[in-house]
Amino acid sequence: MTVAVLALFAAGVVAVATAAPASAGTTVGSANRMSWTYTDSLKPLTSHKIAASDAVPLGSWHDKQNRAHTSRAYGSFDISGFSGKHVSAFNLGFTDSSWEKCERRSIEVWATAHSAKPTWAHPPKELTKLGTIGASRLCSGYFQLDVTAQAQQVLAAGGHELAVELRLSGATEHNVSLGRTIEADPGMNVYVVYNTVPEAPTQLFNGYRPCSTIETAPYLANPMPVLEAIYNDADMSDRVTAEFDIWPVDHPDQATHLQQDWISPNVEDGVTVREGTLADATTYAWHTKANDGTDESGWSPTCYFHTDFTRPAHAPGVTSPNYPPQDGMQPGGEPIVFDLTAGGADDVVGYEYEWQQDFSVHGCDIGAQGIPSCPDIFSYPNVVRADGPGGAARIAVSPPRSGLVWFYARSFDRAGTPSDATRYELFLASTAPSVSGPDPELNVPFTLALAPRASLPSPVTEYRYSVDYGAEQKVTAAPDGTAALPLTFSRTGSHSVEVRSVSENGWVSSPIRWDAEIADPVVAR
Repeated sequence: MTVAVLALFAAGVVAVATAAPASAGTTVGSANRMSWTYTDSLKPLTSHKIAASDAVPLGSWHDKQNRAHTSRAYGSFDISGFSGKHVSAFNLGFTDSSWEKCERRSIEVWATAHSAKPTWAHPPKELTKLGTIGASRLCSGYFQLDVTAQAQQVLAAGGHELAVELRLSGATEHNVSLGRTIEADPGMNVYVVYNTVPEAPTQLFNGYRPCSTIETAPYLANPMPVLEAIYNDADMSDRVTAEFDIWPVDHPDQATHLQQDWISPNVEDGVTVREGTLADATTYAWHTKANDGTDESGWSPTCYFHTDFTRPAHAPGVTSPNYPPQDGMQPGGEPIVFDLTAGGADDVVGYEYEWQQDFSVHGCDIGAQGIPSCPDIFSYPNVVRADGPGGAARIAVSPPRSGLVWFYARSFDRAGTPSDATRYELFLASTAPSVSGPDPELNVPFTLALAPRASLPSPVTEYRYSVDYGAEQKVTAAPDGTAALPLTFSRTGSHSVEVRSVSENGWVSSPIRWDAEIADPVVAR
């Protein structure tokens, strides 16, 4: 057996720190000490539990009455927490604080059977001699003995307890002049140099899109996407490296290896694919694993994505069968039907439209643990699907106002890359309702009368309104299209009510705004 001797000349003890990094991918921890006792030949039926203030006798010694005693020390340790880990060493450590006869030191370390309360008369059975602590250059010091083989044997048999005995060798045990003293604090301990094998990475994303099979693989527009996952390592002090292999599905022999040398544990992290690695219009597969410097995980599941770096080549076509482009004013009242076409771009899958050239930004949210969430582009307002790749879509809409208005539309491909926008111009007459009411007073209820524009071709069924630029609300219209809107203003100053009518055919009118002013009350003097 290998015996390591450590000492400080001044103090005579070197402590071993627990749960500290030992080297790349390893940690030093300690086994849970279950018991720490010694026996005494003069009290053969007593098991002496050791307190931190005790000096633990080993071998033969005399008490104050000059009576002869012989003692052995016992410790037991729960090592089950290291089952399944990559253990480099189990080291038994203790401090011999004696200063006499060090050249004849002979402390034997034995593995023993389990004993809840060892006594001199009933000691645990000695199973295997693990080693002997002999003479050293230093008289007093901290000693370690490699007990890895015995500990691993216990774990392999499904056990959890490493039971150890300290005693002096042979006739030495009965020689009072050769007796030793063991420090009770820190006492006998088992220190473990170990590594927990990293788990296979989970929560995989490519270009912020979830890992998927080849059948449901996303299309990515970025030629340098981020490949990321959550890397779980139970040893938080480890430096974890993420390794990636990425390859074209049709040419697995052309794999590229990528590596990120320092990964944040337990949050989304990964690597950006190097420029020039990916080709356009290609399907790729990739997987990743973790390496902590000692062990590596298994490979993650394989993820797939397609590349599409080319935006739609043409702006969409925009036509309207019921509101053709013309110089004169059009009456409105019927929802405007627009036919959107791909304009010759065969990879268009949808369209987005706005009444101002201010399209939505289709981004991703980063949530807990850095996990990205990217809404489906078709979940955004004013986005519609094409009826097939390179296909068309038809929509029916109402403009936000009357007068000169512009309608903008753009297409996008499977990767969400938009085309240039097309503008369609209209000049529309007002279809706003009428609003009338009394001059309001502070905290006095009143009613606004709402009536539809007479030129509307379809009956009005409801009104949408907002008070002082607040949230939009609704009020149902009577059969004749009118409605009463009860209000109360509880503050002085300016107020406004904006109202639109909604027709049975789906037309939403242009707005009208009703304004009022409530003066501050006159204070009598």
